[in-house]
Amino acid sequence: MAFDGMFCIAAAHELDGWAGARIEKIHQSSASCMYFQIYREGVHGNMVISASASRPIISVGDESVARPDTPTSLCMLYRKHLQNGKLVSAEAVENERIIKICFSSADEMGYIKNKYLYAEMMGKYSNLILTEEDGKIICASSVTDITSSGRRIMAGMPYELPKKQDKIPVFQDDEKIFDTVKSGIGTEASSFLLKTFFALSPLAARQIAFDAVGRTDAFITEGNAPFIAKSVLLLRDKIKNRDFTPNAVYDKDGKGIEYSYIPITQYGSGFEVKNYGNFSDLLNDFYGRREEAVNINRYSHAVVQSLNTHIQRARKKLSLLTKEYGDCDRADGMRIKGDVITANIYRIKRGDESFTGTDYESGKEIRENEKSAHRHKGTAGKNSCGNRLSHGSSRFRFARGHGQ
Repeated sequence: MAFDGMFCIAAAHELDGWAGARIEKIHQSSASCMYFQIYREGVHGNMVISASASRPIISVGDESVARPDTPTSLCMLYRKHLQNGKLVSAEAVENERIIKICFSSADEMGYIKNKYLYAEMMGKYSNLILTEEDGKIICASSVTDITSSGRRIMAGMPYELPKKQDKIPVFQDDEKIFDTVKSGIGTEASSFLLKTFFALSPLAARQIAFDAVGRTDAFITEGNAPFIAKSVLLLRDKIKNRDFTPNAVYDKDGKGIEYSYIPITQYGSGFEVKNYGNFSDLLNDFYGRREEAVNINRYSHAVVQSLNTHIQRARKKLSLLTKEYGDCDRADGMRIKGDVITANIYRIKRGDESFTGTDYESGKEIRENEKSAHRHKGTAGKNSCGNRLSHGSSRFRFARGHGQ
């Protein structure tokens, strides 16, 4: 995951630049995404905090996001505690993929209190948790069951950080870093770094190995261990000095592959590395492209499915209309025969297999036999022409019975 602990430090540092901004409006665009309209020193901004597993974003920009007409109960709770308050600070929790954002706002009695929003960017365990000044949870976008054996996240419970991993921080002295890297001799460099140091993503671990020995799958040896250790120290110093480089990698089709706070050089030809002025633009562009591609696929599938449904209906309707049109082609002949039968019904005797009558409109003689009558009867009820023939045929059968 590119949104690692180091990236949280970079994103929190950028968000902290908006300290002192007033919260004007709050909206909830999705279950795990909160949208804040903020204002500071004559400048308006739209702060988006999304803890979605597929779209983790903490940014401040000019673009607006979709918001429902009716606010949810969670959104109303955020408004109660944070609206008209101020953004005090933003910082990354040490060695965690968590950004702690401090707000100050008035409580029910009018006293100014601090509230904390913990944005946990931890993949499928991502969460947004709002707490009181004393750490008591007010609400969370994802709550746990009361019987959960792990962290309990629910209103009224004290907020607890995730269980610590058995790793060491990158912010160690030089000698400690060198000794740690040497202890991994014989193992793959990127895997060792990922399992040993806090707050590193697979991308950052591979980049450290690539910067040191020119390969992402290199193993740690006696010869290259000092170079890998120096690469780790270089990363440490960049983080300490807040020397960040927002950039992302895209393939030839424009699909986002990775993004980072350090220059990405491990990808070869066929990939484009794009630099950004800040992390807000990086995240909005990276996930904006991905979301656009997903939406295009989803909507195109829906359009194709709708078109196929309409085409099938049109074909079925065309088949029925074609058949009905063929029946109507015989309408005149069937009407004339029905009129002749009706006019001469008194002449039809029981047992007659055929009948010849005169059409008084044209003066021609019309001959109708029993097989023909049954054939015409089969089309009855499907159109007005068939209905008239059916009526004539019924009279024909009745007259034969009456004649007997």
